[in-house]
Amino acid sequence: MRLFTIQLFLIFAFSVKGQISNIPGAGNEVIRIKKYADIEGSPYLYNDWKAGTITDNTGKVYSNVLLKYDAYKDVLEINQDGSILQLNTKQYPNFSISFADGSTNKVIKHFFKSGVSQITDYPPTIYFEVLNDGPITVLKKYDIKFIEEVVNSYGTAAATKRFQRGEKYFVVIEDKAVEFKLNNKSFLSACGERMTDIDKIINQRKIKLKNEADLIALLQFYENP
Repeated sequence: MRLFTIQLFLIFAFSVKGQISNIPGAGNEVIRIKKYADIEGSPYLYNDWKAGTITDNTGKVYSNVLLKYDAYKDVLEINQDGSILQLNTKQYPNFSISFADGSTNKVIKHFFKSGVSQITDYPPTIYFEVLNDGPITVLKKYDIKFIEEVVNSYGTAAATKRFQRGEKYFVVIEDKAVEFKLNNKSFLSACGERMTDIDKIINQRKIKLKNEADLIALLQFYENP
C-alpha cells in the first residue's frame, strides 16, 4: 500500500511539472528573494502549495498546477521547475484551488475570477472569490492589510510588522454590486427587489447568517425552492 501511494505521488508530481513548464506569458516575473521576512501573519490564502487550475485570457486551461494566492498583492504564484513565478494577472483572469482537507476529509474548493466591472472601487484585474454564481452572485474579496507599529516597553521602542486579515462581501445582481456584512439585515438590504422573497425563506427556514455556510445554504434554498 505504501509503495502504491508513493507511485501515485510520483505520477501526480510528474503531471504537475509537465503542466507548469508549459505555462507561457510575457510579463511573468521570477521571484528571486524571500518575501515577507520578519512579518507576523501571512498574506497567502494558504501557506503551502495547493493543486489548482489556471485559465488564460484565450480560454486555455492549465490543470494540476501547484499554486499560491498572495491576497495582499493580489497575485498568483506557481512553482515552475523549482523557480517561483509570479503570473501576469492580465493574462490569467481565472483560477481555482481544490484539495482534500486531511482533518475533515472534505474537499475544499475555491474559484476566483477577475474582470468584475460592477465593483468600481477595484480595477478589473483584481481577483474575487465566487461564493455563488447564479441570479444572485456573491463575491468575496480577501482584504489583507500590512500594519507596522512601534511598541514601547520599559523605555525601549520596537517596531512590529504584521498582516491583518479581513474579508469583504458583495452581492452582484445584473449591473449592480452592493457590499454587505454577514448578517440577515445587511444581506437583505443588498438584495434590492429580491429582498421580500429571500426574507420569506429566512423566516421559513429560521436562518441566521453568521458565516459563509449559512449564506450559501440560503442561496441554495432561494435558487431551488
